[in-house]
Amino acid sequence: MLGQTNTFKQSGNSGGGDVIFAVNRTGVSIGKGAKVWVIPQAQQAGDGFTICRGSDSNTEFITDNNCDYIRYSSGLYYLGNGSSELITGGFSSFVSDAIYNYGGSSASVTTNNYRINILFNGEVIVPDYVASTSDFIIPSDSRTKIYWGSTSSKKIYSYDKETGKFMEYTNQDTLGFASDSCFFIKDSILYCTGLSYRWYAKLDESSSCFTKLGDLTISGHNQIAPLGLTSDGKIIGIYARNSNTAPGVLFAELISESELKIYTSEEASQLAECYYGVSNIYARYFPDSQILTYVKCSEASSLNDFIYGVFKYNADGKWQKLNVVLPAEVPENLGYSATQYCKYLAVSTDMSRCIVGYWVSSSSQVLYRYQLENFDGNNLYQYRREIITENCLTGKANQDIPSGQSGEVSTVLL
Repeated sequence: MLGQTNTFKQSGNSGGGDVIFAVNRTGVSIGKGAKVWVIPQAQQAGDGFTICRGSDSNTEFITDNNCDYIRYSSGLYYLGNGSSELITGGFSSFVSDAIYNYGGSSASVTTNNYRINILFNGEVIVPDYVASTSDFIIPSDSRTKIYWGSTSSKKIYSYDKETGKFMEYTNQDTLGFASDSCFFIKDSILYCTGLSYRWYAKLDESSSCFTKLGDLTISGHNQIAPLGLTSDGKIIGIYARNSNTAPGVLFAELISESELKIYTSEEASQLAECYYGVSNIYARYFPDSQILTYVKCSEASSLNDFIYGVFKYNADGKWQKLNVVLPAEVPENLGYSATQYCKYLAVSTDMSRCIVGYWVSSSSQVLYRYQLENFDGNNLYQYRREIITENCLTGKANQDIPSGQSGEVSTVLL
């Protein structure tokens, strides 16, 4: 047994545990005596549809909080009930991995003429500012402003979604800038968490500048590239954004204004399967829902190698793994021969939709949106590492159980 469950006893103890009724969600008939996994209150992918096929080597995309709009390749698309509609085209492709989700919006840096793109309320906002190859989005706790910085100019910039005002912040103390997007903003203080530069500075909105307050001490791991801030001000991120192996998630908190503590894998045990040291991890954080998703894959992976996870932050320093079940098979209406999943998993704030991608060649992919159907009670699935949580139980079918039907299962206490 992996942990406690909310199942209730129906009869006897023939399997070493309780006997329960559960619904077969495997998609195939389960034979009497077959080993199963009992998962309570799962969310399983239901109907879905193909969004679009990319025609270039870029495989990045961003969505809004409801998975209704998607900024992908050169266009913005609206996702209807069974198809996608191109709203606006002519955009440049994204810089790899330079994408963040803010509360109520998403932001990215694009290639070619290097523009800041903000996806907000079904529109793409492009501030009147020419970026550079060294620009990066900065996660913050602001609900209205999108921040970004430039390693070349050593300045910070912002765009206010409510007023439409663009602002440039002068670097008063000529502070050095870390690479790998090692910045975040909390309570109007700018933190730099890189290897070569570690400082914190006051971000003054009235005078449009930032001034050093002191040097930053980092305990634990040596640096973090933040993905966002939790509701209680902790930092979720990865080790180094520009690393080719994307080496996993990191979780941290400010012990004081001048000290950042990065948790060890033991201290962040709920995230162990995607934590630093696990290679080929691609993580996203969605502040509105406090949800972290990750995909573990590499270009040499197959569909069978695909591993993913969905976690929700409970504002107590703990992450809860959610029972979100994505199909193991390629959708029949995909229209392409998929080689593997791509490296992005988006989940809507209300947990009713998700978007995943399938690579269909070395240079293009198909994006696919699923409706997530909520299954209360006990559900039976074939073993898949990415959907097993502490609430799951092993079991043995006491009878033949057709797909979609309920039957008696004896839980097995391991």
